[in-house]
Amino acid sequence: MIRKNDAAEIRAQINSIRDILATAVKDVGATLSRDISEIAQDTERQRRELADLIGTAIDGLQHDNRELRDALRSVQSDISAARRELQQVRTEIETVRLEAAQPQTTPDPPAASGSPPEPSATRSEQQQGGDEEEFNTLLDLAAGIAYAKISCHRDTWDFLVAEAARGEHFRLPAIVNPDDDYLIDVDISGRTLIAMLEALQRTQGNRQLGAGTRHIASKAYRRIKHALQQLAPDGTPATQPTGDRAPVTRIVIDDRIAVTGTMDSRPATD
Repeated sequence: MIRKNDAAEIRAQINSIRDILATAVKDVGATLSRDISEIAQDTERQRRELADLIGTAIDGLQHDNRELRDALRSVQSDISAARRELQQVRTEIETVRLEAAQPQTTPDPPAASGSPPEPSATRSEQQQGGDEEEFNTLLDLAAGIAYAKISCHRDTWDFLVAEAARGEHFRLPAIVNPDDDYLIDVDISGRTLIAMLEALQRTQGNRQLGAGTRHIASKAYRRIKHALQQLAPDGTPATQPTGDRAPVTRIVIDDRIAVTGTMDSRPATD
């Protein structure tokens, strides 16, 4: 049988083991708690660092995107400027070519002193006076319109630009709209139309130029004259269309339209 002293000793050992286990469990719990806290802190720190990295990356991408957009706009602007410069160079080349093709005219010799008085105005001079009056009327009508629309072949448009480019009132339109029928539509101001009238009148009356050049100028001049003569004396169209938009003076340089009737605005028969 177990003696009483032995039982007390066993109980003491059991209590000692229990205390050791309790202390160990407490230490393990504290260690686990510290480890969990440290892990949580590390996780939060890593989360913040990752968020900062993502935010920095997004800011960098947005900045790069803005720079790319600015660069794209700059390139588009450069392309537009290059197109305008190319059109201007093309106009200047055509102007120089036409100037080189024109023969040099020599001035008439001065009249000798004591020459007989000049005769009275001939029928041709009287006709020129009437043409001058009509020309001034056309200039007045052109000065009163905001803009007109010209429809013609691109080669014809190049001819008009080359003729009028030397005029003080000429302004090269920035936009030329191609049509599906080998035509182009160009919106020109009344001021540019004045420059064209002045240039075409000079060209069609210059006998030193080739017949083809004079006929092209004469045809274009008559088309412009016909369109402007559709305006009333006060500058408004003779027939007002319905609608809120003001009608636009339309100049068509294409005799095919008069034959086929494919457009509403047909040129007058010359």
